[in-house]
Amino acid sequence: MILESLALFIRFSITLHAHTPVPDKATQAIAQERFDKFVEQVGRQIASAKRSLGGDNGGGEEQ
Repeated sequence: MILESLALFIRFSITLHAHTPVPDKATQAIAQERFDKFVEQVGRQIASAKRSLGGDNGGGEEQ
């Protein structure tokens, strides 16, 4: 589960990262929305047993 979360976090960071020199209220709101979507996606991935990393055991799932 840890590797799944890390893989999804990296994907979200790379694809959705909005760089601003100084985070303002609007940027913080966008960041919170993106984080909420990230958490929802991790939940869906885990619930469906679909993994971003290869392997039969999910690529390092906790035992």
